[in-house]
Amino acid sequence: MFNRSINFGINNLSSILKQVKLLEQNRRFLDARKLIQQALQLYPDNVDLITEYINQLYSTDDYTPSVPLIQRLRELMGGNLSPRHHMMMRHYIRRLADWQHYESEMKWVKNHLNEVLVQPFYLFSLPLTLSEHKKLLRAFYQQKGWDKVPEKRFDFSNRSFQNRPIKIGFLSPGWRVHPEMSQTPSFYRHLNDSERFQVYFYDLSPLNKDDLSQKERLVRISPKTFKNVAQMNDEQLANLIFFDQIDILVDVAGLMLGNKMKTFAYRPAPIQ
Repeated sequence: MFNRSINFGINNLSSILKQVKLLEQNRRFLDARKLIQQALQLYPDNVDLITEYINQLYSTDDYTPSVPLIQRLRELMGGNLSPRHHMMMRHYIRRLADWQHYESEMKWVKNHLNEVLVQPFYLFSLPLTLSEHKKLLRAFYQQKGWDKVPEKRFDFSNRSFQNRPIKIGFLSPGWRVHPEMSQTPSFYRHLNDSERFQVYFYDLSPLNKDDLSQKERLVRISPKTFKNVAQMNDEQLANLIFFDQIDILVDVAGLMLGNKMKTFAYRPAPIQ
């Protein structure tokens, strides 16, 4: 049964959308999907609800049910798709191998790059020149404040590296229902079993019931050094990493959503 504690105000569309956003922020995707399904029974042609439902399907790699929703969205919006919808369509039709619409959406995105703030991870799928890529990447970094190098630096001169294992810290938002979890646990386990190394996990994805079974695979590898840090800001996380005396810090996230790239600008580990 659906959790009634988040099912209030079902007849109020703005309340529903706020609840959906809150659930998404906490990665409670299944609860968000159930709430949207209920709301669509009352508002079957609401563009915002259909959009959020498509995003929910996308987040769980469930593409087939999205086909009629995408078609319905096109009918409702006609030629008035917003920049957000154009970007969303581009991702979906590529996944669905809808190459006819893919070309038209790519053309739109190419001609309206100044109107959309593109996530760096998605830039790799756009037909851009190197200068265009750099320009969009710079704009995204400026909007996030990542272009400013923090003044704070850590001092490792008093740290002893003798008679202890090398501490390796890994940061990722992908330790959840995500392809990364099917590829990396055996590597982490092998590394942690060695007497030379001690592995630390800094989990950047919010805790929720859908992902707990995936996280437990890493917790079993190193229960004392698995830390969920999704609620920390960049400086707080950098302080924790320095306090843990991490010797080698590894960014597993890259440009994925939920990364903490600015944490590395604080240089909390001697080797990054």
